Amino acid sequence: MFPVLEEELGPLTEFHRKVATTLEMVHVEAGVGNEYWFGRPVSNRKALARAFVAKAVSNAPTTKDFRNRILADPILRRVCGWEERNQVPSESTFSRVFQEFAEAKLAEQKHEGLIQRYLPDHLFGHVSQDSTEIDGREKPKKKPKPTEKPKKKRGRPKKGREDEVQLCAQAICLEEMRGIHIAAGALYYGKTRRRRAVTFDAALRELTVATAGRLHRLVEGGDTPDAVYDAGRCANCSLIEACMPRGSAGKRSVANYFERMLREGEG
Repeated sequence: MFPVLEEELGPLTEFHRKVATTLEMVHVEAGVGNEYWFGRPVSNRKALARAFVAKAVSNAPTTKDFRNRILADPILRRVCGWEERNQVPSESTFSRVFQEFAEAKLAEQKHEGLIQRYLPDHLFGHVSQDSTEIDGREKPKKKPKPTEKPKKKRGRPKKGREDEVQLCAQAICLEEMRGIHIAAGALYYGKTRRRRAVTFDAALRELTVATAGRLHRLVEGGDTPDAVYDAGRCANCSLIEACMPRGSAGKRSVANYFERMLREGEG
């Protein structure tokens, strides 16, 4: 079959061979007539029936795409039954006739005929699934409210030298760990988005060592320093919630609190 077609139409691609083989096997045009008795003549139904099968073979997404392919592919057009481009019906004719073929179950009839012709003694089973149970709801499920992320404090330069002392202390630790000398460092503040260089000179190192020595003495003695509220410093401190300088100001003792509560109870 293919040598005859190639001699008449030219070289065939794999798609052309597949369409020609399917049409030769199905004979879809058998039983589809072009007769009419009155009114406008109907289009060539035999060619449209062959195009109906070719569209299924090509897996074309739409009828318009398949018709455009027929217009651009002369071999496919002649295999379907149209010699010239002007013989190809309009898109509306394709859609209307294809719908008629689908409603008439033309493909199912041809499939049944193939089974009866080639496999009459075989038994075929089909699995049909109606639906799958899915738990649903009338209203959409409420989405949980996202937890609020803790606000991060964005640092900014402070009035004192506490940031410089902390940076210098870290540099001294690195010097002792690595056996190196660090001459300077830098502070970056998220509020101002500026980087400030810090030189670890003798004065800063002495202040850092003195501050660390005082801290060691407080820890060894078990003494907790009094929290003194300073608006300029406390507002920029990341430990203000743990320190609570406002609540602990005034040196209020627990003994005085209980004594006052007892007096109010007796009175």
